[in-house]
Amino acid sequence: PNFAAGKIYVYKYTGELLAGLPESGLARAGIKISSEVLLSQDDQDNYLLQMKDPQILQYNGIWPRAQFAVASKLPEALAAQLNTPIKFEYANGRVGQVFAPPEVSTSVLNIHRGILNMLHLNIKKNHNVYEMQEGGVQGICKTEYVISEDAQNISISRSRDLSKCHNKIMKDIGTAYTEHCAHCQQRGQSLRGAAIYNIILRPRDTGTEIAVATAREVHQFTPFNELSGAAQIEARQSLILQDSKSNPIQLKESEYQHRGTIQFQFSSEDLLLPFHPSRNSNQETEIAELLEHLVHNNKQQVHQDAPVKFLQLIHSLHSASYPNIQAIWKQYKDQQEYRRWFLDAVPAVGTAHALTFIKDVFQELSTAEATLVLVAAMHLITADQENMKLASEWVFSKQIQEEPILCKAAMLGYGSMVYNYCQKRESCPESILEPLHNFVDKAVSDADEEKMVLALKAMGNAGQPSSIKRIMKFLPGFVSGDSKYPVKIQVDAVMALRNVAKTDRKKVQEVAVQLFMNRNLHPEVRMMACVVLFETKPTMALVLTLADALRKEPSMQVASFTYSHMKALTRSTSPDYAPVASACNVAVKILCSKYDKMSYSYSKAFHVDTFRTKLMAGVAASVYMMNDVADLLPSAVVTKIRGYLSGAAADVLEVGVRAEGIQETLRKQRNPADSTETNKIQDILKALSGWRSLPSNKPLASIYVRLLGQEVAFATLDKTAIENAAQMVTEPIQQHKVVNEVVKYIQEGIAGQWSKASLVTKVRRIVPTCVGLPMELALYSAAVMVSDVNIKAQLTPPASDDFKINQLMDTKIHLNAELSPSIAMQTVAVMGINTHWIQAGLEWHSQSRAAIPLKFTSLIDINENYFKLEASPVQQQHEVVSVQTEAFAVTRNVENFENVIITPVLPEHTQEEMSKETFTSKEQNDDEPDSCSVRTYNMLNPCKSCATWSNLGVEVCYEGMSHNAAFIRNSPLYKAVGKHMVKIDIKPVQRDSEGSIGKLEFEIQAGPQAASKLIKSITPKDSDDTGEPGQGKTVLLKLRNILKTAKRNKSSSSSSSRSSSSSSSLNSNRNNSSSSSSSRQPGTRDRNVLRRCPSSSSSSSSSASCSSSSSSSSKQRVQSNKNTNRDQTNRRPGRKSSSSSSSSSRKNRSSSSSSSSSSSSSQSPILVIIASAVGADGMKLGYQLAVYHELTSANPRVQIIVANITQESNWCLIADGMQLSQHKAMAKVTWGEKCRDYAWTFKAETGSIMNHPAVRMDLQWTKMPSALKQYSGMLQEYVPDIAFMAGFWQHRSRNPSKEIKLILALTSPRRIDAIIKLPQWTIYRRALPIPLAVPAYGKEEGLNIFTRLPAFYTEANTAQCKAANDTLVTFNKMTFTNEMPINCYQVLAQDCTRDFSFIVLMKKDESSEQNHMKVKLADIEVDLLQREGSMVLMVNGLEIPLTGLPYEHPSGMVSVRKRDDGLSLCADSFGLPEVFFGMNIWTVRVAEWMKGKTCGICGRGDGDTRQEYRTPNGRMAVHALSFAHSWVLPATSCRNDDQCRMKHESVKFERQVVLAGQESKCYSVEPVLRCLPQCFPLRTMPVTVGFHCLLTDSHVSKMDAQRRIWEKSVDMWETVNAHVACRCSEQCS
Repeated sequence: PNFAAGKIYVYKYTGELLAGLPESGLARAGIKISSEVLLSQDDQDNYLLQMKDPQILQYNGIWPRAQFAVASKLPEALAAQLNTPIKFEYANGRVGQVFAPPEVSTSVLNIHRGILNMLHLNIKKNHNVYEMQEGGVQGICKTEYVISEDAQNISISRSRDLSKCHNKIMKDIGTAYTEHCAHCQQRGQSLRGAAIYNIILRPRDTGTEIAVATAREVHQFTPFNELSGAAQIEARQSLILQDSKSNPIQLKESEYQHRGTIQFQFSSEDLLLPFHPSRNSNQETEIAELLEHLVHNNKQQVHQDAPVKFLQLIHSLHSASYPNIQAIWKQYKDQQEYRRWFLDAVPAVGTAHALTFIKDVFQELSTAEATLVLVAAMHLITADQENMKLASEWVFSKQIQEEPILCKAAMLGYGSMVYNYCQKRESCPESILEPLHNFVDKAVSDADEEKMVLALKAMGNAGQPSSIKRIMKFLPGFVSGDSKYPVKIQVDAVMALRNVAKTDRKKVQEVAVQLFMNRNLHPEVRMMACVVLFETKPTMALVLTLADALRKEPSMQVASFTYSHMKALTRSTSPDYAPVASACNVAVKILCSKYDKMSYSYSKAFHVDTFRTKLMAGVAASVYMMNDVADLLPSAVVTKIRGYLSGAAADVLEVGVRAEGIQETLRKQRNPADSTETNKIQDILKALSGWRSLPSNKPLASIYVRLLGQEVAFATLDKTAIENAAQMVTEPIQQHKVVNEVVKYIQEGIAGQWSKASLVTKVRRIVPTCVGLPMELALYSAAVMVSDVNIKAQLTPPASDDFKINQLMDTKIHLNAELSPSIAMQTVAVMGINTHWIQAGLEWHSQSRAAIPLKFTSLIDINENYFKLEASPVQQQHEVVSVQTEAFAVTRNVENFENVIITPVLPEHTQEEMSKETFTSKEQNDDEPDSCSVRTYNMLNPCKSCATWSNLGVEVCYEGMSHNAAFIRNSPLYKAVGKHMVKIDIKPVQRDSEGSIGKLEFEIQAGPQAASKLIKSITPKDSDDTGEPGQGKTVLLKLRNILKTAKRNKSSSSSSSRSSSSSSSLNSNRNNSSSSSSSRQPGTRDRNVLRRCPSSSSSSSSSASCSSSSSSSSKQRVQSNKNTNRDQTNRRPGRKSSSSSSSSSRKNRSSSSSSSSSSSSSQSPILVIIASAVGADGMKLGYQLAVYHELTSANPRVQIIVANITQESNWCLIADGMQLSQHKAMAKVTWGEKCRDYAWTFKAETGSIMNHPAVRMDLQWTKMPSALKQYSGMLQEYVPDIAFMAGFWQHRSRNPSKEIKLILALTSPRRIDAIIKLPQWTIYRRALPIPLAVPAYGKEEGLNIFTRLPAFYTEANTAQCKAANDTLVTFNKMTFTNEMPINCYQVLAQDCTRDFSFIVLMKKDESSEQNHMKVKLADIEVDLLQREGSMVLMVNGLEIPLTGLPYEHPSGMVSVRKRDDGLSLCADSFGLPEVFFGMNIWTVRVAEWMKGKTCGICGRGDGDTRQEYRTPNGRMAVHALSFAHSWVLPATSCRNDDQCRMKHESVKFERQVVLAGQESKCYSVEPVLRCLPQCFPLRTMPVTVGFHCLLTDSHVSKMDAQRRIWEKSVDMWETVNAHVACRCSEQCS
């Protein structure tokens, strides 16, 4: 098309935009622009465009009934700009450069671009249908052309897919920390756009002219799946040729400037608040008014509109200049309330003015204010070139760097700003990263580890590929030599790669794979590399490469962690991890046979997630538990939560905790070893070939927090901090300023108002439309918290100047507090048009508020085990929680600011009118009712329910209302549209007769004084309808006596005591008689798999008969242990007959009951808890809980009694548990009126299944509350799914309807078989792993196994090495035969860190060939040996007589006692709980905190059996004997005091060797024991060692070979003779 010279083409133009849901009958908002458009040619390729008489109309109302209306005053305000002609280049249908005067704003010029976009055509003469990437207002997007022509017209159809653009014009704000989830978008795009253009060309003599051009563009958005509906913005354009003229267009005298191309240009849309335009010319006045409103309306509780006003304050400051901000600060900086609100708002402004202001006034802020402002500013300031420069100067200034807390916050924040800035660019400028790189270089040169950690974390936040080289300098394997940095720094360096992977995934994968494959690295470094690798979403090939490496992995920790990580990911349903899940599924099938049964003592990774396609939302949780020793408690735990929403993903929260050496620091209560003694141990170790100590790890605990993938805070705890904390507790508070001030403030009282406001969410996306106006999607959320605080504490006795924190144990603390915490949140979601002059679109507003006034008094007396809390009751009606949401169609005109048009999207009567429509049949009679009429359905009627607790004097009411568009489409979006309200109120209620409530009380009393707090005694009835065994009767009888304790103490009448005792005796006889008869009834109803023998209590004899039954479901049999009591049997005479036995049993029970009755009167509860409401008359209403126990009797028992303390109420709950015998226990819970409405019985019994120890637990009930019955029925429906996810098998079965049975069989120390029988299901699983190792207990222990759980934990977490004769079992349970060399000490176990706290040596004497053990502990040397068949103890060379045992060293750190036939040494503070030396056996146990830090022939004790045979130089030996010989301390000469005559040598292989076709000579790379020169062997032993081979003609000196051979690789394995006994000639020196 072309335009003839000298002619003006007159077009009628209309462009309109409407935002809303697509269905009619709902509200929409929009804008319409109409005018005449004049087009003419200026010169050959330049044309003019002018809008004439433009009209701007606005739409707000129900579509399609409402009409467009003129936007008041707006056309006049914009007429000058709209009427100004613009120039543009136009050739061959393509629009080129655009020119306009400077007074035409960018937003108005974009409207002209929208018109020019209709003229922009790319016509190919030889094609009628084609596809291309075409430029336009929205950018370069995929466009398809279809051209057809007839005799008069040429029709062009042009469609554009705005979701597939090569260079899409779009601006995102606040989304820097989210990731685009491409796999999520494949299931449904949240934002999709398309446009269709129809152009009609008419050939004329002067050329082809555009007769008609129309456009229709649709943008649809939904936070959920697009298939369930979406909101949309529809744009329509029409350009119709009306006439042609010859009058030229009059140009302005202004200079026309180049203003870009046809593509949309952003002006200052990012400065606009989508729902609050402002035209106040006096910014200071507006800001002052907003501050006044916030301060005066938010004193005690937060006002409902506080978040909105806070957002308006941010917007006003956004538009303010720097002098305006300075003026406001000077006006209010001395008024604390105004100052607080102002400092909360300024960081959220995000402009350079705001950052400059913060930088200038930073010195005027307190430390707390400075920290909060700094953190907020670093994350909320807009990351542009100007702000980055200001931030760099500020962060690295001396003012910030000298304050540790501020330095941490500033460095982490600057890293986040760099990430935010560089994410929008293809490459990050070096000038932005240079300050960070200089900081890390200086930290390395200064060897400052704290700054290294900070620099790595800051670079990790920045996440730029150009930082990889500096990060790799901290990683071993990428620099020459061994890594000199601690493990903690190496782990931080690996974690710093995580954000880098978002930009350069391949490079990070390359680094992570190398780290994972390097088996010389610390396991934690490799495990973290595994985490990073899977976060990069590796391919199938890479995952299988890892799987292949795991098949030969020597580290059990790394193997367990990686395999569990793969296995956890196989169940992932997250879209972005679907390919990884598929790859891991294949890898797990390869590895499952080898690693599927690894216990929880090794490192593990857990992952669980869910994703709902309908909601396009999901959540994933990962837990990484890392350890370097086989321990139940990991050394590092990382927890991460990842969220998915609307096609985006983000790591919402991550918390990592690392504890290394804390236990050691807390348990080592000894002075550091004397340096002289430490040097002695070092001298001993130097004799070992190539000895290397383990790296010394500082006692350290650390924690870090990451939000949205950015680390925002971290803290470390070292030994110094622990010692300082201990000093604060034990030293007078006057010596610690901070503690002294805290105690002083609490005693004097803290009163005032506290408030905190924050911009929680600010997410915006702005995209242009074909009309030239920007469409905006925005989500804003602000929260305001306010509280009135009044706290005062009183200490009795008062704190003096020398008061210590630990004296609080003997101090009564009275605390009075009055708080009124409240929070309000405002969330606004917007979809519409947002310009400087008009706003039109959909807005979804959500207002929520919560307020809980608190007023209480508490008393804490730790010495008396007493706690009391008194709170004021509800005095008036109070709204606790309220949430209101509603969707509107909103139109705002800046020129008519007060007249905002707001229309609810869903009219209130839409549903009601539709629901009243009726169907009228032609066949219907007048008197016949219409049975087809639609039932009235009006969701506007609110639902309301209340719950009243008259005892507490409070009524809680819930009120809810929902008026939504789900009747149109039942989808999440349409359910959200409309009006919703939820409200929870509390209000006081008057009790019927007791009067008003004065206060609420909560008391806890433990210890001897507990009985004095009892208010009400419970006397159970003697009769029992449940038919329980006689023990239950005794329980209830004893319960009555115990509960009457407090009452009897007050009454000292002897007649009353006798009467009570008599009554007890009678009741006991009656109860025992009935129980005896009931116990003879057969219990054939039980179909348990146990064969059980009824047991007796201490006062009854056992039945001799046993009943047995089998279970058809499990096909297994459980053998119960005999419940015999040998002591009772020895004391009890033989039974003549069953009748006499029964009679004797009754007599015994009667006597026992009487005795129990008399003794129970002296018992008291051990714990009493009372929760009550105290009336004005002093009467208490509420509940009482009492706990009784009797653990010293033959049948231990515990009773818990809960009762309503109101005299008229008979409600109570009794829970009674008793161990009936060594193998059986029972508990019964009854509750209701007189404790008789409901009863549950729980039984536990030990036995065996297939010779495996087992326990069976039964839960039986007679009646279940209706609500619980309903929920349990619902839960059973989910049993198959839950069982499947937990790895259980299940099948339907007809089990007893009122019983649940659980059977557990211990098949190995860390595996159990489990069978669960529910009324409708039987589920089971074999080899279920358990976290704690349980040794297989003997039949004689029974339920006593539970009393040994602490011992099991201790045994499981301490490492034990033992030997009997020559068979040795290492710390890691590896067994091998070890023949000790004669007279040479062998290292059994030692502290392999640089502390050298202990070493345990042993040798075999030449004459007696008996063992001699030596234990070195700092300056203490203990010898344990045998002499003439008896034990000998020597300490520092002095013999200690065995008659003087137990022996304790004067330092108190070492003790020795006799045990069995040997001596037992204990040195807990050194990490040696026990060293036992017996006649033929010895044992060494090391503490939990020494696991993984030992070495010697006992190993490291880290649970990693694959690396058990580690020699002193760190090499892995293949054969046990070679490993054991490497730990022999060799002699240096024949004159050694210990008479050792051996040394370590690298021996030459005697036979000829041909390798790779060449003759070679080979030397052992592992030490071989050989006699000293001038000595000869008396005994030899074959040992297999590795050899390294050299060419025969190579010349290597013997000394050089011996020095370097230990580091050579192994070429072959051969067997040679090692000398184990030597004799030397007299010439030996």
